Amino acid sequence: MPISVLLARIRKLIPRQNDRHCDEIVRGFGVGELRTPAAPMSDGELATAIAEFLKDAPSAEAVSSLGRRFNPSSSLPPETTLGGTGALSMEPCGNRWNQHGSNREPGRNY
Repeated sequence: MPISVLLARIRKLIPRQNDRHCDEIVRGFGVGELRTPAAPMSDGELATAIAEFLKDAPSAEAVSSLGRRFNPSSSLPPETTLGGTGALSMEPCGNRWNQHGSNREPGRNY
């Protein structure tokens, strides 16, 4: 699953007051601490993983725990991380994410 699709699903599960958690997730993908799930996750599985993540303060440790929920075996090839595929942009986390270096919606005047 493309990272942009996964992040869109995650964004729907995180209340706006938890933007620091969003920042940690994006940072985790950006630096390779998080990888897309090895197997597709149902909405319920993803919701459970994010709910557990939100119980802790946003931190590298919490991201690591979330990463283990995404990939229990953690033996994924490097191309499942963001490295080399483009940068994610969030200004702030509450805006939409994409892999094109912009959080702006196409066709919208700013």
